[in-house]
Amino acid sequence: MTEQPTATEASSVDTQVAEPKQQECCPTRNVRVFEPAVNLFRTADALYLEAELPGVDAANLSVDLERETMIISGTTQASDRIPSELSYAEWAPGRFRRSFKVGPQIDREAITADMSNGLLKLKLPLRPEEKPRKISINIEN
Repeated sequence: MTEQPTATEASSVDTQVAEPKQQECCPTRNVRVFEPAVNLFRTADALYLEAELPGVDAANLSVDLERETMIISGTTQASDRIPSELSYAEWAPGRFRRSFKVGPQIDREAITADMSNGLLKLKLPLRPEEKPRKISINIEN
């Protein structure tokens, strides 16, 4: 992505931007699901969503579009970089999931996703008829 988005309100993506939190996945199972932290940006041509997913392998990541809902989900693995006994931890391996409502002004066929250094970057282009345009003024003599 070559454009540098500016931060504005992302009116067509409904979400709660909050501190990462845990929630119960299913009422019948005691499984915790983490919500990754995200940032939303908007330009004249697109919405951009960035999700922090440190240590997540692309093979364990899924981005799905189901009707008007985009779902980011996957699993994190235990770190094996330091072969020692764990003394303290603020995160644990497990599942993560975050969902967003995608408005009709988004060109669903043109959505792209890139992953680099633990940062998932989604570009949600606006449909051509939703992009701002300049209207020329005809001058009559």
